[in-house]
Amino acid sequence: VAKIPFTLDCVNTSYDITRPQPQLFVTPDFQTLNRVLEEFAKGMAFRTGGAEGLAKAKMAGTVTTAVLDSGIQISGVLKDFHGDADRHVDFMKFEGPCQLSFQDRELEGHSASRHAQGFSAPLGKLKGLGKSPGRLSGVDLERLGFGSARRGRMEFESGIVLEGVLEGEPLRNGGEVLLMTFTDCRIRQGAQDLYLPEWGPFDLACGESVASVFGGPADRGAYLASVGHAKPPKKMQKCNLTDQNRGLNELYARVRKLREDGLQGPELVSALQAVHAELDAHWGDDWLLRLELLELEQDRKLGAAWAPGVRQRLQTLAGSSPERRDLIGRGLSLLGSTS
Repeated sequence: VAKIPFTLDCVNTSYDITRPQPQLFVTPDFQTLNRVLEEFAKGMAFRTGGAEGLAKAKMAGTVTTAVLDSGIQISGVLKDFHGDADRHVDFMKFEGPCQLSFQDRELEGHSASRHAQGFSAPLGKLKGLGKSPGRLSGVDLERLGFGSARRGRMEFESGIVLEGVLEGEPLRNGGEVLLMTFTDCRIRQGAQDLYLPEWGPFDLACGESVASVFGGPADRGAYLASVGHAKPPKKMQKCNLTDQNRGLNELYARVRKLREDGLQGPELVSALQAVHAELDAHWGDDWLLRLELLELEQDRKLGAAWAPGVRQRLQTLAGSSPERRDLIGRGLSLLGSTS
């Protein structure tokens, strides 16, 4: 087997998992291993985030989590996203049940039940302020119209405009705004409507950019509880034991016990002879247990008189089909190689 120095290039080597490997990659120490793995991780979605990470999430077509720079996490199936020429993401659209979380804990009132039909998130800085909604102060909110009247307008540098009534106080983490909820909300970009008032309250996940993307929901247990898959239906354990083969199964168990008990000499010869007789009487087509009888007889050097008859029966069974010929032939070959 070829021994090749372990580098990042090893990911480009294809292999067949069903066969012995033609090469092995060798690392001189754990430091080298960690360095190469770290180099590989730099290109993964959970590190790169942004448009590159979202492209992988969209390609996956499964539930993933986008983490904004504010720390808020949006979990769902990403349907689409778009941004500017520099690949800065300015809008994300998820479909199906979506969850909002922070530090891998679902935000109260923002389970997949609330966002059952999907979730949208405009991102980036606000025009004229040079900061994202997550950095807005109370004075900034007044300037945008979200003061005593509560109805205001936000225009993102991307051209996306949000108009609506701010409900309650923004959800904050220290000085960072994580979430704001609007009613009678309309979001548009040019002539395109991105959100309409008749769709209900709009929850604005505040952030300027996508810092990370990873597979699965952020708060897996809470997400599964909301979508109804927390407790999958119990399945009956599959078993091929039937009334017809129950006796044969008991013979296998008897031989296993004889092996584990370490029985030797005439007593073992007699016990195995009894199993052989029952096989001939009731299960003439079983070949695997007969191979085991021969293996035990050979391993314990019993010199049993019944052994040639078992071998002859196996050779007869081998002629009944190509599959049996291959399996039994390989078994007898292994026995012959240890004699």
